[in-house]
Amino acid sequence: IFFNCIFAEKSYFKNYNKYPLNYEFIYNYPLIDFSNLFYVKKRDFSNTFNLLYVGSISSERYCDLLIKTVSYLNEYNPDKRYILHLIGKMSRFFKYEPNPYVEYYGQLDNFQAYNISKKCQLGFCFLKQIPNYVSSLPTKILEYASINLPFLYTHSEFYASYLNNTSLGIPVLSHDLKIISNKILFYSTQENYNKLFFYNKNIFSWKTEEEKLLSFYTKIF
Repeated sequence: IFFNCIFAEKSYFKNYNKYPLNYEFIYNYPLIDFSNLFYVKKRDFSNTFNLLYVGSISSERYCDLLIKTVSYLNEYNPDKRYILHLIGKMSRFFKYEPNPYVEYYGQLDNFQAYNISKKCQLGFCFLKQIPNYVSSLPTKILEYASINLPFLYTHSEFYASYLNNTSLGIPVLSHDLKIISNKILFYSTQENYNKLFFYNKNIFSWKTEEEKLLSFYTKIF
């Protein structure tokens, strides 16, 4: 038996490499032409600092911690208003109560979600360090990067290796409310906020993956 396989992540390859394989890695990189519609070169904010989370809303993604953090920030620094924008399907196990500092949208299509991102200054990508998460690249990191949105992310050497050519990713070593709050406070009070970050939006593009995919199909058919 011979298998033709396309892998979206290298983490799955170890489960199949004992078989005779013809394979290619095709990563779920962003569509740059689409991202360009929402690319913000300079993000403005005055009294409101908008925070963005897009994805599955659950404790595994630390959404409960994000809600506590935004409440804490508004109490700790009343001179600035902090709003958390939550976009995604809520887990049935997640306990959510309406919060004056949280805008919950439910599931939105890509156009709607990206449109909201244009008014945000910081995104989140927090993951519990279970084996599957540690060895799989969250595509959310690349989506935030493609629209030039700085983001806090769970630190791991694997994730950091993808972010060598950008300063957009801000690692968090501990999922501690005050540690995360202090990072947000720092960036929300920087007059030179826009000069702290840089990103080459063509580093991770679906165009390169599309070419690999077409080449692979041509080879096997």
